[in-house]
Amino acid sequence: MDMLNEINALYERPASELGESAREVFERFLEAMESGELRAASRTSEGDWVVNPAVKRGILLGFRLGKIVEMSGEQGLF
Repeated sequence: MDMLNEINALYERPASELGESAREVFERFLEAMESGELRAASRTSEGDWVVNPAVKRGILLGFRLGKIVEMSGEQGLF
């Protein structure tokens, strides 16, 4: 199964069913996004932009795979 098909399949599953294998697929997805292999949108020959829905699902999947981390006190971003 190619990565975008895997992303689509994982996106349909509840967060409680997403494990380490889902995280591994998401890591590959991130690498492909960072390298430019995957793009959130592409331009058509007419100059219009077309969104790749599987990439949007991959980004949303990443939020579901995220971990909540305490960010209080002096450990904050600033």
